[in-house]
Amino acid sequence: MGNGDTPITQVYMPPRAAVLRLVEAGVVRGLDGPRLDALRAECWDGDEEQMEEAGVLGILTSFYETLDKGMRDGFLWHDDRFWMETADVVAEVAGMLHDDRPLFRQVSIEEKVSTARRFRETVQAMELERDDGVRKSVEARSLDDVVACFNEELRARGRQRRIVALDTSDGWKMYVALELRDARKLAAEGALPIASLDSLRD
Repeated sequence: MGNGDTPITQVYMPPRAAVLRLVEAGVVRGLDGPRLDALRAECWDGDEEQMEEAGVLGILTSFYETLDKGMRDGFLWHDDRFWMETADVVAEVAGMLHDDRPLFRQVSIEEKVSTARRFRETVQAMELERDDGVRKSVEARSLDDVVACFNEELRARGRQRRIVALDTSDGWKMYVALELRDARKLAAEGALPIASLDSLRD
């Protein structure tokens, strides 16, 4: 049985401890205990309970402030309707991986009506170009569809890095780019709230 087939369960870890564990693991950089205290004072009026209620993801988005800062450590977040917030989400997802050459680039994107799922729905019809020039069409209903395209390519190339969906509430998505073994370990410890443990299989 491979690592990807080993059952993973998540335990609860208090948000402060979880964030500091992510720092210790090298996933989050520049957020030590004193900086976390300063962030608590700045964002939650010094109230530890309010910061705990914000949770790991609330703390991280407050710490990073902007997408550019988050992408530095491989984090990205958007409204589920990402096209309302960015004109080139493909460049952002590619940027999470820090490859010398982007895995994909966005050639075009336009809204269209699709019947691929046997009913009419509005999607974002995207044309992507892989780093070797091969083009691929993607019908994106949410950012998950774009991320799935990247993960499929990473898997096909035998790479162990994945873009992992984190456990967000309805209406927005947050992801982190991690080696699978690190994601499994941090999820099992309770430091990284994963949306679906099945996504951590090989």
